[in-house]
Amino acid sequence: MGVADQAKSVAGMAGDVAKKSASQAGDVAKKTASQAGDVAKKSASQASDVAKKRATQAQEAAKKGATQASEVAKKSASQATAVAKKAGAQAGEVAKKGAAQAQDVLQGLVQDLRLRRKADTLAKQLGYLIAHEPKGKTSIKDEVDQLASEIRTLEDRIAQAAPPADPEKGAGKTGH
Repeated sequence: MGVADQAKSVAGMAGDVAKKSASQAGDVAKKTASQAGDVAKKSASQASDVAKKRATQAQEAAKKGATQASEVAKKSASQATAVAKKAGAQAGEVAKKGAAQAQDVLQGLVQDLRLRRKADTLAKQLGYLIAHEPKGKTSIKDEVDQLASEIRTLEDRIAQAAPPADPEKGAGKTGH
């Protein structure tokens, strides 16, 4: 055999070796890919299990947090309602006291006004009596004394009914 034939034979053997190596490499690659796929499936399954477990834990924690928040909200609402009721009751009592005081002051003012009007009417009558006094008549003195006495009595009643002077507002009421 010649060199060329030997080269062909070596080349054929090299091709056979290459084919066999390629086939073996393919088999190894397939086996490795299969193993990698199995590992990936197993890892994905484990990751899925972990994710499910964590999701369940998160849901339980959220439920627990929501329950606690609901209890706190109920308690806060109950406390706020109690405070509002108490404040409302106190405000109602303060309003009642204020209304009663205002009514007392108003009644005092009405009484004061009535007495002042009566005193003014008597003073007017006294003025007319003096202005229209018939000349030479002396009995008018008794009527003047009576009207003046009634006016003084009314002014005394007004002074007694008046509330004490408030030092912050200045002097108290003055008479006629």
